[in-house]
Amino acid sequence: MFNDSLLAKQAWRLLHDHNSLFYKVFKARFFPNTSIMEARDSRLGSYAWRSILIGRDVIQRGARWRVGDGKNIRIWQDYWIPRMHPTLLSACPISDFEDSSVDILIDPQSRQWNVEMVEGLFNEEEVELIKQIPLSNVASEDILYWPYSSNGVYSSKSGYKFLKMEDELMDRAHNSVVEDDSQVWKRLWSMNAPQKVKTLLWRACREALPTKCSLFRRKITEEDLCVRCRAAIENSLHALWSCTELDLVWGDPELWSFRNEVQFLSFKELLSWIIKHTQLLELFAVTVWSIWNQRNRVRLNQPADAIHQIAYLSKKWLAEYQARQFV
Repeated sequence: MFNDSLLAKQAWRLLHDHNSLFYKVFKARFFPNTSIMEARDSRLGSYAWRSILIGRDVIQRGARWRVGDGKNIRIWQDYWIPRMHPTLLSACPISDFEDSSVDILIDPQSRQWNVEMVEGLFNEEEVELIKQIPLSNVASEDILYWPYSSNGVYSSKSGYKFLKMEDELMDRAHNSVVEDDSQVWKRLWSMNAPQKVKTLLWRACREALPTKCSLFRRKITEEDLCVRCRAAIENSLHALWSCTELDLVWGDPELWSFRNEVQFLSFKELLSWIIKHTQLLELFAVTVWSIWNQRNRVRLNQPADAIHQIAYLSKKWLAEYQARQFV
């Protein structure tokens, strides 16, 4: 980390000191048409250049943009929002805007934020943060500054402190994930449900089910679209939870109202949320098994329950199984 903080100092010089011989030589040789921040490694690059790129990565992770005219700041790829975590904005809601720069959010006449556009693109928290960013009355160049020093200029000392802080945060996050995983697996394997149901949930969490996405990744099938809706990639989360064809299964508002309120990135995240916030783990697990079983039977043209019956039959099956445990 100490070495990386020293290398970052050289990358910072290439970013700001354009009159030095150091800048002129490296600029002409390695990034003639871009800045150091967009420069790419080259097989012809020297050891010194490859080392500077390591330092450049430190700057990229820690530096922030101060908005001027907004033309050099990418909305969804650069760090310009005044908050520490998460540093990037939420995903772009419009595909055509993915590579847009911040200047499209600024009214060129009034030099104020285009409130209508900002409110249309971001959530409430992000809207308020953006509105708080001051804009100058005259369009000026965007500035990349270092937020971990009092004057905004990078120093090796502040870079080292940043790397130490980042390392500690990663350690805490890793320990938290390990602890959460332990709790999820412990609760999963101890729930009052058939062993085949537990195994299915474990495989879904590990993305080890033969979904279309998994089969496509292994080059077994030629497409990864859901076999039910044919409108989205079929991973475990989609096949067992979020597919629109499963609305009849998860439609009970007293049990599964959070399906339309909470977004999950993976099946494991969904399972963890259910364990922490509900008492529905066993019913959820049995319903998931029934969904997967029915999906496979339909796909193989075998007798299968109607999809609108899955919720009722899952409750009945779970009640009968649990009743037998006390006999």
